[in-house]
Amino acid sequence: MDIETPTDAAPAEAQPDGADNSEEKAAAEPAKEGDNEEEEAEKLGEVDRSALPWILQDSGGSSGRLWLYYPDSGNVEKLMDFHSSSIIGVQTVPSAPGLLLTAGHEGALRTWNYTMEAPSLSAIERSWPTHITCFAEAFPAEEQPAGLCAVGFSDGVVRVVCVRSNGIELIQAFKPHSCPVVAAAYSPDHAIFASAGEDRSIFFMSRHDKSPFYRPIGFVAPDSRPPFDPSATEARIVGLVWSPDSRRLFVKQNFDGIVEIVRSQSDQYDNAESFDIAGSMDFRWISPNLIMPTPTEEEEEDNEGEEGAQNNERDMAKSVRSAKSVRSAARSVRSAKSGARSER
Repeated sequence: MDIETPTDAAPAEAQPDGADNSEEKAAAEPAKEGDNEEEEAEKLGEVDRSALPWILQDSGGSSGRLWLYYPDSGNVEKLMDFHSSSIIGVQTVPSAPGLLLTAGHEGALRTWNYTMEAPSLSAIERSWPTHITCFAEAFPAEEQPAGLCAVGFSDGVVRVVCVRSNGIELIQAFKPHSCPVVAAAYSPDHAIFASAGEDRSIFFMSRHDKSPFYRPIGFVAPDSRPPFDPSATEARIVGLVWSPDSRRLFVKQNFDGIVEIVRSQSDQYDNAESFDIAGSMDFRWISPNLIMPTPTEEEEEDNEGEEGAQNNERDMAKSVRSAKSVRSAARSVRSAKSGARSER
């Protein structure tokens, strides 16, 4: 795995095996709304509830919009269009009130001042020629710089950046995957960073002392343990979530069930010969069993009434379809008769 750790105040990123050089661009005009805006269905992504109003991330279609939601009144208003493609992540910066970071699928990170009447770009942006595929915000910690986050890319590279009031600083870049990074998560104690690839591999990085830099621990191969895929052959990882005590990583998949990976109690992993550390981890498959409550007599009567109404609706639909068929047949007959008269 390739790791690049910038050391300068304004670091320039090297090319660690496919990690292309970053480009800083001057503030640009926000993306304009497309003519087919109504055809693009809004899809709610992340929700930032750290302050009022809440900030809702719209990930539908090619939309790069953010919305403001006022919980007290239930009103929603569009903040503005931020990117030319869908928004992968959004983050506020506690140390800089009013500052907002957005990550667009096109490969751009942008900071905005959303306290103004018309939100505007507040600093230069950073962008890369590869698509951003996932976003992970670091938990607040005294020893960590505020506004720290990790961004995963389609070429398998993860970039750790720090958002400041005067720009976006690259802290570290590494390439744990040879495929798109689909999920990433910091442990609450900041000791471990985990990322998941499209091939279902999960890579773990560790931070020592109070250093902001992470070093590789190892990976768990997708088929190293059965719980990853008990019933399907095309399981995909869609998210990673750490437990509050930072000891367990929960792996969300695209079908019913969750994989739990438990860290070693000693946090000692044998990676001298191989980074495959599946043998140092405990696995558990969690499949929720839904217990359906026993319906009361009133609920049973209501259900029977609903079933009767549904049956009536189905009968009416059949009648309508039958009537349409009859009308269609009648038109065919009239057309045939008209053709016959013309021949005579």
